[in-house]
Amino acid sequence: MDLAAPSALGRGPEFPHRAIRELVPCLDDDRPCGVDVEVVSRDILESDDVRSTLRALPGGAS
Repeated sequence: MDLAAPSALGRGPEFPHRAIRELVPCLDDDRPCGVDVEVVSRDILESDDVRSTLRALPGGAS
């Protein structure tokens, strides 16, 4: 999303993108991404708050 730089994101993609950017900086320079993947997995994908918020969006997962 950062590379495409759309003028606006829908509510579905906007929420996780914002959550990821709060914890993981944009990949501006070449760097190993293992730590970034671990942070996203642990702190975002496994977060009950994130899951609840995504479920509450129209068309969210059950």
